[in-house]
Amino acid sequence: MGRSAAMVPERDEKAVEVTTLDEEIAMILTAIEEETVPERLTNLAIDLQQALTQRKQRQNPS
Repeated sequence: MGRSAAMVPERDEKAVEVTTLDEEIAMILTAIEEETVPERLTNLAIDLQQALTQRKQRQNPS
């Protein structure tokens, strides 16, 4: 029992953030696949780039 109960919620919160971000990325990719309007595709690509950058920053904090 080396872990304290206080550490568990923090760990779970981070897992929820990652899952939510992964879900957001999946939704953006689905929207890109379904989109036919070029301007909207550009905006979705920007959204995807930002979400991927956030995920990378969370996985590799400075």
